[in-house]
Amino acid sequence: MSIAEPQSSEVRSEEPFVVLENVTRTFSMGEVEVRVLRGVTASISRGRMTAIWGESGSGKTTLLNLIGGIDRPTEGRVLVGGVNLPDLSDRELTRFRRDRVGFVFQFYNLISTLTALENVAVAAELVSDPMDSAEALRLVGLGEFGDRFPGRLSGGQQQRVSIARAIAKRPDLLLCDEPTGALDRETGVRVLALLQELNEKQNVTVVLITHSRPVAALAHRVLFLEDGVVRSVRDTEHPKRAEDLEW
Repeated sequence: MSIAEPQSSEVRSEEPFVVLENVTRTFSMGEVEVRVLRGVTASISRGRMTAIWGESGSGKTTLLNLIGGIDRPTEGRVLVGGVNLPDLSDRELTRFRRDRVGFVFQFYNLISTLTALENVAVAAELVSDPMDSAEALRLVGLGEFGDRFPGRLSGGQQQRVSIARAIAKRPDLLLCDEPTGALDRETGVRVLALLQELNEKQNVTVVLITHSRPVAALAHRVLFLEDGVVRSVRDTEHPKRAEDLEW
C-alpha cells in the first residue's frame, strides 16, 4: 500500500484532538494574493503520531503554524481540544503556545551561551507544571551532557536538546517541522526513533512535517498535502520502525 492511498476501514476510529475544518490561508504579496492552503479538512488523534507529508511548497509548514497557534487561518476552523484557535485573542494564543505546544524545528535554535540543561530550563520555567529539566534530558539520552554548551554537541545531540526543551513543558502537542532535515541519515534515524519512543511511552501527541515518503511511514496517520489540499489520508495500526527506514 502506498502512502498516498486512502484511509483503511480496518483501523479503529479515535476521538480527534485536532480538527481542521475547511481551512484556507492566503498571503498578500503586494497586489498579488497567494493562496497557500485551499480548504484543508482533516483530524489528528490524541496520543498518536501524525505525519503531514508533501513536497516543498505544498503548505505543510503553514498548516503546522496554524495548528500551533503561530498563525491564524484566513478562513475555516482550527480546533485543538475543542477550542477554536481563531477565536482566541493574541494574549490567549500566546498562552496556548506557551502552555500546550512544544515546537521542534529543522534548526535547533539553542542559546549558545547556555548549557544544554539551561536551554531546557528556560522553557520549563515558562509553565506551571514542568518536567524536571534533568529528567527531560535523560529521556532524550543526554542525561550526562547537561553541562555542555551547544558548541560542544553534535548536530544530533543539539536536536535532542531541542526535543527535551519542548517536552519539558509537558505539552499536549509536539509539533516537529522537518526535524531531521539538517542531519545525516544515521543521526536522523536516532532522532526519529526518539520521537516514536516519546509518542509510545510518554503518550505525547506528535505531528511531524516531512517531504520524505519513508519518514512519513513512521506515523499512525499520514496526511498527503499537495497544492494546499489534503489529497489523501492513510491510517495504520503498526507504523514502520525508525531503525528500519531506508531513504
